[in-house]
Amino acid sequence: MTLTIDLVPEQQAALEVEATERGLALPEFVRLRLLQSKPKARRDKTPAEIAAVWKASGLPSVYARDPRDANVIAQELRANAERRDWSEE
Repeated sequence: MTLTIDLVPEQQAALEVEATERGLALPEFVRLRLLQSKPKARRDKTPAEIAAVWKASGLPSVYARDPRDANVIAQELRANAERRDWSEE
């Protein structure tokens, strides 16, 4: 298969320098670089898979400690902090 790639002169010059340093002709060097850079197969995880990873990792969860909504818990924590008497510390 023949493939034509348009490069700006700076890109071509950089590739030519690299090819020369390795003792390869430019087309062979570019072919080898393309073959070495195979894209990794990517598959997005489903929400269930993500949740399973989080659960397995032992990450702390607000819901594991308290079934109430996280916003309610945060509001209570803030109210407690505001009521704290700082003069005793």
